[in-house]
Amino acid sequence: MRSVRGQLRTLGFYKIEENTEKLKNLAKKWSKTAGTDESPFEALPSFITNKKADSKKREVLAIDIGGTSTKAAFRTCTDDGRENWNFIFKYRNEELKNSSNSQDSFTDYCYQLAKAISEGITKLNKPISDFKNFGFVWSNAVVNKPLGDIGITAVVTSRDKYSKNEWFIKDLTDGRDLGKDILKAFREVGFDIENLVFTNDTALTLKALDLDTDAGIVASTGSNGTVLKTEKELAVSDSDTKRLICNAEIGGRFEIPSDLFSKGDKIFPGHLANTIEKLSSGRFIRQIFTEHALLLDFEEL
Repeated sequence: MRSVRGQLRTLGFYKIEENTEKLKNLAKKWSKTAGTDESPFEALPSFITNKKADSKKREVLAIDIGGTSTKAAFRTCTDDGRENWNFIFKYRNEELKNSSNSQDSFTDYCYQLAKAISEGITKLNKPISDFKNFGFVWSNAVVNKPLGDIGITAVVTSRDKYSKNEWFIKDLTDGRDLGKDILKAFREVGFDIENLVFTNDTALTLKALDLDTDAGIVASTGSNGTVLKTEKELAVSDSDTKRLICNAEIGGRFEIPSDLFSKGDKIFPGHLANTIEKLSSGRFIRQIFTEHALLLDFEEL
């Protein structure tokens, strides 16, 4: 007779837990050298500093484009800095699936999103003309770039590593400028966007608190973390004091040493959960649980 715990130990289920210190040391080493040939971690600059903002826009629309759902809200701010948040909607991504004739999935998504936000704001008795400042949160890897005098846009990178399979990423390729697609769709629906930030969700978690911070972490459908780099390190200016938030793509780049795998660490048969993201994120954890359960011999219990 063997207990569940005993069988799991035989499968190697506890190897990662027993080697946490080894993994922590790897993470520290790779974080320090992120963005270089010495590390698998990226250092994709968001062009956003880690410092507390000096001022706030009066109205801001915030849209979170996640691996599972899309959420929208707007924030108003009084002259003395007090904030008020108003929820607009949360839709599963499939609910925003295209009803247009476009052959491009992301273009379809942009128009469906713009229409949904316009309708949601109208239901809250707010004119869409009030909203000129937009923040878009993206859950995959992007390269951020200045977008003229409007703000910061996001360009698709490492498209082959997009693993959450959102319907609207189907036609994306490296180099696609997501901010320009968003601007076109929202302007055609009637929004007059003056300021736009479109960047990875992990970079923005670091800005969620109204104070100076050092790291942002995402643990949801996917998993990820940030690093901070000086502008000089990133070769965007000569400043070695001003630090920018960088998306490290830790979840997808942190490959687990092969000797720590359990026999059940698979996201589906034949495909190992070989990264931190695949082992810990909500997208895959149900399948990993199932794979381990199928390997147990319940007759021995």
